[in-house]
Amino acid sequence: MMAAILTICGSVMFTSCSKDDSSSTTDLNLAEKIIGKWMKVEQNGLPLPTDGKMVYTFVSPTKAYMSASIDASAEVGTHWVSQLETEMSISGNKVSLTSYSEEGATMVVDYLITDINDKEFTANHKVTITLGGSVVYVVEDVLRFEKVTKNYAPAIIGMWECEGIKGGETYNDPNARLEFKDDGTYNFYRRNDAGEWKAVTTREYQDYFVDGYLLNTRWKDIDKTEQREWWEIDEIGDDEMQWTALRKNDDGTTFEQKTKWKKVEGVEVIDALAEKILGKWIEVEIDGQPAPNTGNSATTFVSATKAYLSSSRPDYTETQLKWSAHREYDVKITGNQISLTGHPESEPELTLQENYLITSISATEIVAKYSHTTIREGEISRKPVEKNVRLVKTDIDYRYDVIGTWEGQTSSGLNVRWEIKPDGTYVYSRQEGDGDWETMVDYFNEYFADGYLFCARWKNIASGLPEQRQWWEIESIHDDVMKWKGLNTDPDGPTYAETAELRRVEGE
Repeated sequence: MMAAILTICGSVMFTSCSKDDSSSTTDLNLAEKIIGKWMKVEQNGLPLPTDGKMVYTFVSPTKAYMSASIDASAEVGTHWVSQLETEMSISGNKVSLTSYSEEGATMVVDYLITDINDKEFTANHKVTITLGGSVVYVVEDVLRFEKVTKNYAPAIIGMWECEGIKGGETYNDPNARLEFKDDGTYNFYRRNDAGEWKAVTTREYQDYFVDGYLLNTRWKDIDKTEQREWWEIDEIGDDEMQWTALRKNDDGTTFEQKTKWKKVEGVEVIDALAEKILGKWIEVEIDGQPAPNTGNSATTFVSATKAYLSSSRPDYTETQLKWSAHREYDVKITGNQISLTGHPESEPELTLQENYLITSISATEIVAKYSHTTIREGEISRKPVEKNVRLVKTDIDYRYDVIGTWEGQTSSGLNVRWEIKPDGTYVYSRQEGDGDWETMVDYFNEYFADGYLFCARWKNIASGLPEQRQWWEIESIHDDVMKWKGLNTDPDGPTYAETAELRRVEGE
């Protein structure tokens, strides 16, 4: 247990340095800026080999998840951590993570952040372990983290054949295939002298995880020691994949390895469609026409049996407005049909069915006939909706990047301020002619961000007026500037376009 809690510090090379632990630097507004996925890439001014890298996902000012593969470190031990939840706190420019062992040891990991922007942050890193009231271990160093904007976990699912490797030997070569499964395990295949691909069956286990673009694998041959590999995924697209790794020689020098893969029809692959749908898909076309943002949806298939759906769809023929923010659905695949079944939290007696009859699918696009059915107590409660749709796959996800306070102007001339919070709510203000900001009070305000979609809804509770909504696509978030565009449809039919440019500011 003592070794296990050391995993959270995320340091493999422990180099002691003298640091000023003062938090007297300018307030960096960490509660907003730290939200998102970050990978450790540099330690004490030196690039980290891939086997020393780790990923933090900060989802709120009080919660984070950490992924790392640490192999036989003298100080830490051997650990395998994928999306480990940990509590955190923020005080000034210091982010602290605290863990406890069953033996009574307390470990505090502090990141005194000296600089942060939308691409990277640097920090003085300190780990302190106390046992029985006495400090038993202290280590300090300087770390640099980079923001991770892509997550290749869904895209790696499937069978891949190695096309070549440069930069040194590895366990993979042009005579290797890897079949990555959605349960965190994989199969390793070798081609025999007859040209047949055969799975290696002499292993006790074969595990992997992908967090962002960091890929970690581990396996154990029977009666042998465990082995591991560490890679960084450069890209996955058009049925090709490339990895890079920075390795360290025994003399301290480093070298780079690269390997290339092609996707193939797998051996013992249960269902090709079950692999191809994995990932995040945005609905962009309805019945051959560009989908207005009022009709967009984001569906994330995390496995062949589970998906999450986000949509904000007005129904001008009924009073109900459909709102689905990362709602979990069960998935069933039958031939070329994918069926999603879910239940709204507000009305659990309702059954919602989303059906896609796939006519074509590639690595980047789905064309399908779509139908939506609402069932109440076993009976269809509203006429099924049917349409032809086209969906595109995206690796972009601004879900955490939108957190913060933003000010700017819309193309209609409004000066607006959005304080977007991690809990799915926001505070909206509008600047009046006298220059003062008027905050919308007595409102409920909710939003979701999924992929590059941003949807908001609000209602003035006291007025009794109907609920209102907005729909946007996030074009980019870069250098604390966020750009939106929207193609919306009025109740009477015509579409209109709108844009907005917002700049991140200190909240009030």
